[in-house]
Amino acid sequence: MSDSNMAHSPTVGSEGDTVPRAWSSRARVSNLSQSQRMIWTGQRLAPGAPLYNMGYRFDVTGALDPTTFQQAFQTLVDRTDALRIVFDEEEGVPTQRVLETLPFELEFVDLTAETDSEHVLERWIDARIGRTLDLASWTFDTALLKTGPDRFTWYLCQHHLTTDAWSSALLFERLSDLYGVLESGTEMPGSPRFPPYTDYLAYERDLHGSSAREAALEHWSVLANDAPPPIKPYGQKSQSRTGRFERVFCTLGPRRSLQLRELAEAPGVRTLSRHLSSFNIFASALAAYLWRVGGRRDVLIGTPAHNRSSRSFRETAGLFVEMFPLRVEVEESDSFDDLLGRVSVSTQQLIRHALPGTSSPSTLRLFNVVLNYIHASFGDFARKPTRPQWLHSGHGDPGLDLSLHVLDVEGDGSVVLAFDFATDTFPPALRASAVEHFLALLDAMLGDRNALPGTVALTTEDERRRLLVEFNSTSARSAPSPSVVESFRRTVARDPAAVALEQGARSMSYGELDERSDRLAVRLRELGAGPGGLVGIHAERSVEMVVGIMAVLKSGAAYVPLERSIPDRRLAHILADTHVELVLSRSHLADRFSAYDVEVVDLDRIPRGVAPRDGSDPVREDTAYVIYTSGSTGTPKGVVVDHGGLADYVSWAGSTYARGEAVDMPLHSAFGFDLTVTSIFLPLTCGGRVVVYVEEDLDRDLAVLDVFAEDRVDVVKLTPAHLRLVVESGFSPTRIRTLVLGGENLESSLAGQAIEQWPGEVGIFNEYGPTEAVVGCMVHCFDPAVDKATSVPIGKPADGVQIYILDAGQNPVPVGVAGELCIGGARLAKGYLNLEAETAARFVVDPFVDGGRMYRTGDRARFDQRGRLEYLGRVDDQIQIGGVRVEPAEVEQALLEHPAVRQCVCLATDATGSGASATLTAYVVSDVQSKPDELRVFLSKRVPGVMIPAAFVHLEAIPLTPNGKIDRAALPAPGAEDPPGATPYRSPGTPTEVALARIWSDVLGGIRVGLDDDFFELGGDSISAIRVAARAAKAGMTLDPQDLFRHPTVSALAARASSAAARGDSRPKREPGSEVDSEQLEKLAKVLKGAGPS
Repeated sequence: MSDSNMAHSPTVGSEGDTVPRAWSSRARVSNLSQSQRMIWTGQRLAPGAPLYNMGYRFDVTGALDPTTFQQAFQTLVDRTDALRIVFDEEEGVPTQRVLETLPFELEFVDLTAETDSEHVLERWIDARIGRTLDLASWTFDTALLKTGPDRFTWYLCQHHLTTDAWSSALLFERLSDLYGVLESGTEMPGSPRFPPYTDYLAYERDLHGSSAREAALEHWSVLANDAPPPIKPYGQKSQSRTGRFERVFCTLGPRRSLQLRELAEAPGVRTLSRHLSSFNIFASALAAYLWRVGGRRDVLIGTPAHNRSSRSFRETAGLFVEMFPLRVEVEESDSFDDLLGRVSVSTQQLIRHALPGTSSPSTLRLFNVVLNYIHASFGDFARKPTRPQWLHSGHGDPGLDLSLHVLDVEGDGSVVLAFDFATDTFPPALRASAVEHFLALLDAMLGDRNALPGTVALTTEDERRRLLVEFNSTSARSAPSPSVVESFRRTVARDPAAVALEQGARSMSYGELDERSDRLAVRLRELGAGPGGLVGIHAERSVEMVVGIMAVLKSGAAYVPLERSIPDRRLAHILADTHVELVLSRSHLADRFSAYDVEVVDLDRIPRGVAPRDGSDPVREDTAYVIYTSGSTGTPKGVVVDHGGLADYVSWAGSTYARGEAVDMPLHSAFGFDLTVTSIFLPLTCGGRVVVYVEEDLDRDLAVLDVFAEDRVDVVKLTPAHLRLVVESGFSPTRIRTLVLGGENLESSLAGQAIEQWPGEVGIFNEYGPTEAVVGCMVHCFDPAVDKATSVPIGKPADGVQIYILDAGQNPVPVGVAGELCIGGARLAKGYLNLEAETAARFVVDPFVDGGRMYRTGDRARFDQRGRLEYLGRVDDQIQIGGVRVEPAEVEQALLEHPAVRQCVCLATDATGSGASATLTAYVVSDVQSKPDELRVFLSKRVPGVMIPAAFVHLEAIPLTPNGKIDRAALPAPGAEDPPGATPYRSPGTPTEVALARIWSDVLGGIRVGLDDDFFELGGDSISAIRVAARAAKAGMTLDPQDLFRHPTVSALAARASSAAARGDSRPKREPGSEVDSEQLEKLAKVLKGAGPS
């Protein structure tokens, strides 16, 4: 495990200059070794760059005679065939020739007349190392420089094609011996030449066809086929590969070096040799580092095998090393000792299969990080004290991002680390920080090998201050925000005649809303409602629902949304969990509560008369609402939000989205989704209107289409899934100027499409916030000129909010490193209703603010250099679908209640990889194979519609890992193979069928679509049906979304499209920006009302 790819180069002048050609006589011709071929290819791809030059300077204290040195070096050339190798190329095929003789005149440079000879020497070497070698003439460059009466520097640069670090040490030792003999006047021994490099080339050729070589090739082929993608350190996404590198040295010092040697000799760590044990230590530290800064547990590290398997080869100069991938899997719970054991096993496997000539370009492409452990012994030069120094040309393999060279030189007493950072990947500030992050892990391991890599604090003090202070420097309000009730009353006082609510042709003024909600609040108090109490609200989106919400808050109680679509079992759980005794509902909905011990108050029959006010508006600590979200234990859990958090959010949202003006917003989303909090309270506290869009169909609620068709509001809050639907439907409203996106990952391409499609300017705000942090706690305003990443950032913290990205030990992680997103500040929910243990686990003490609380979201994210957050998914299995939180465990528990289901696993699948199109897939093991429709109907009585899987995959058994856990990576993708009894696949044939199949595939995430496949069994739903119709219209087909419910196969739908075209169907396709007539509006508003799955 020593040597590696090293990039350097020779002679005075600017980059691109070449060393002058030498005279020579020709001799033996050989093919290149496998390692030489790959280096040759890399050099040919960048002919003017010194990618593979290896340079050293040896600073000698003592007098040297240039003539004697020249004679010694010429003897070394005469006796070392690797120094006499040159390369030719014919029709793209390289060969190497070993010259019989290579006369060489050593360059001598006297710098003693220079005022600052050391500075001139540094400049000379910097210029010389950046020059390329003419490989057809010679493969090295060397010179002797004199900087003082007894100070000399020997400069040696060789192309990596003919050398490695072991070889460099051999040449130094032999030149030292030859010079010593000549200096002493002793007769030069007439020994034969050193062992020839051509013997190794013959050995590698002889391995061809051997069973050992075939086994090794098979091993590397299997690894390559199953390899993870290369690590992206710190989330860096380098757009170019210039091959520019900067080397940063770090001396471990005596204390660390001693700790290293002690650990390498410790029982359980010591292997075949101390140096192999030391390699394992650094490989473990590097694997832990890459896991921490790259975010992936499956790590591949390139490392060289020295291939000097015999004494003769160990005495031969030349290129022997060959690069192979070392695979290390890091477990979250690993200690360093666990990791050392796993690395040791992987190292033994590498040694067993790293036969000469078995590497390949395909294995080299597997890694972008290299570990090179170099154990060398240079000693003195001819008994004169000598200090070797490894040189770097500033170039390297463009396929690498980082190379870590461990220089364990005997006699130094201290190990030196050399980090080669690709400048395209590591900006200047990151290079120094990266070294500190690696050392933090190395120190932790050297100090206690039982420590956990996942809990080691990586950040420096400066980084910590930046993360905790600069990135959280939001404006904190000097006074608490008034409650939404108080803010509403102030709005009423300013203009009681202004319109507060609109629903179709009906409207209600602020004064009327205030008066009606006051009267209802009095009635609720008479029935026992008040601070600490909970009141359920069960109503469709309507003016009455908003009146009810305001009344509950004015009564001092908190409201609990009970959506009309909620399954009976879930409703029963919420009523039992909340102990609700009062429910506000409508006359036509009240019968649903006849079986429950609750009193239903009719929103359609509010008592008349003037309501007395008791003047007791809610205080910040009072509960405002309880919203139920999916629970990981299999049952939903209620998030308790107080008035203080609600008031602070609404105040911040008003300044961010309304900018101090009265804005109108639509109420179009599900009541149980806290997106409605913004849509109701923001307009009512700033003097705007809430425009209510009643749900026409509980299963297929697409009121958002009406919002954009009518274009009657200023600000719309919606999910990315809804925005995609709006964009693909071609809307281009003129009044709507602000979009607030939340609930799901927002793709930059989608946001860009919306901006291009909208006339005039539109602001797109990407808001992030779990229900536990009161709707939204971060925001980013999309800028198409800057936001070029796949996903729009989730931005920076809102006023009064602290955002932390922490590791498993609750330490802040460096910029660019993924960790758990945690939220501090006053805008946190109280906790979970009646779930003390889960509340204590998620709402913890803020380690950075005395007396503060912090919510652990379970989301993964990372900061960028500007302090913006990038959302990366979950640390657990939870997903967001349509902006709604879904815990797969809750769906699994419901499925297991089906009498035929023995086992099941629910998994989030997202063919796009962006997180924007996540769906739920259920993998089922059952005694009798149930049809998807049957399972959907069964689940619809137990969980909300959004939690019903889009696809069901029947398996013979759930795959398990060797340690007995579910092997989620082994679960097949939906549609990857036909289940038993499935309809045989038939390929689309006609142009219309092919076009429709392609559209279905795009909308459903790239799956295979056959002629007879059912759209909804493939995972289609109402929103994707709209998208298919919109794309079909752009392709010239005349289809309504409801056609997919009537004709759910490609075959039937293509026939429908063809017959419509033959009839000359008058339904026009609507281009983006065109007017939408009343007939189309009605179709869009009431679309998909026929039979069919949701």
